[in-house]
Amino acid sequence: MCPYKDSNVAAASLQSDLDRIELWAKIWLVDFNPTKCRVMNFSTKRRPSQLPNLTINGGVMSQVSKHKHLGVFLTETMSWKEHIDHIVAKSSKRLGPLTMLKNQVTRTALNTMYITLIRPILEYSSSTFLNLTQADADRLEQVQYKAARIVSGALSGTSRTSTIQEVGWDTLTDRRKSQQATIMYKISNALAPNYLQNALANITRTQGRYNLRNQSLELAVTRTSRYQKSFVPSSISLWNSLPLDIKNSRSLDSFKITYKRTFRTTPKRIFSHGPKRSSRFLAQCRMGFPPLNAYLYIRQLVASPRCACNEGDETTKHFFLKCPKYAAAREELFREVNVILESFDFRLGGINDTLHILLFGHAEISEDCNIRLFDLVFTFITNSNRIARY
Repeated sequence: MCPYKDSNVAAASLQSDLDRIELWAKIWLVDFNPTKCRVMNFSTKRRPSQLPNLTINGGVMSQVSKHKHLGVFLTETMSWKEHIDHIVAKSSKRLGPLTMLKNQVTRTALNTMYITLIRPILEYSSSTFLNLTQADADRLEQVQYKAARIVSGALSGTSRTSTIQEVGWDTLTDRRKSQQATIMYKISNALAPNYLQNALANITRTQGRYNLRNQSLELAVTRTSRYQKSFVPSSISLWNSLPLDIKNSRSLDSFKITYKRTFRTTPKRIFSHGPKRSSRFLAQCRMGFPPLNAYLYIRQLVASPRCACNEGDETTKHFFLKCPKYAAAREELFREVNVILESFDFRLGGINDTLHILLFGHAEISEDCNIRLFDLVFTFITNSNRIARY
């Protein structure tokens, strides 16, 4: 790697290095194959300067516009589109088996499959492509959204935000920020390689030894948004924005725990509980797009939003709280739920509060009691026979 303004000067410098490498290779009986060596001229100019030919071991090295290095696609324009194309295609292929298994295995198993088999592809070397375009970032998020729909059972057209919240995943953008913050903590505590610490020192205006824990770093002026979003400048901005108690964590594990508690999403285990069909329907209600007429009508999948009882549109609220067809089952549901809540000095109250408790559980009772509550809701859903056709 040789930054330059004059291509001839750069070529001379690179050729000198190649000659020394060739001499070293002869001493140690190493043979470099010129046909497997590549030269790439990185530039954002519309008409970049052309490098003179470079040679090694008597052969001319070919100049290329893109190259795959350690699994990362590099291009001469320093665009990440080629690499994003690759990982989106590779990860999308693995959504197929997830789709085929969605009705055979539990939601927990589907979640584990995504986290172990698909997300690592989307995040491989993600700290290198922090300055990707918003369009490419959205393409990565779209793959995760498709996986979240499979795991949660969300219908097509369900909000991306509510679907990701339902499965309890962080956005890939937030996960990249978490990785950045972790690397910055390692740098501040001399846990990172020297080249990272040197890169940070070279780009800041802070002189001498600096303590990343107790002071904000002053960043040199960045002239382009691409450079501003690259690893070191964006990591410094992120580090400066962190609360002091997080930066002052006593250990790396403590830092990760505190950062996660402050900024990241905690999955709700109870959302994965229950019979597949009933729990999927309940999840669809939580995400705001269940297979009820009021929502299907919006997508032009049914002729009318009205409920079969003809006393209102068939919304989630109508189904759980108002439809006279399920009055007896609803009365039994409310009675049993109140038995659980009364042991904690609570009772079902207004319509909105009651609906929230039925969909999400109660925040102030134990997880075991919330599981019992959900079991009652699943019984109500099954006995209604409303989801038999879906």
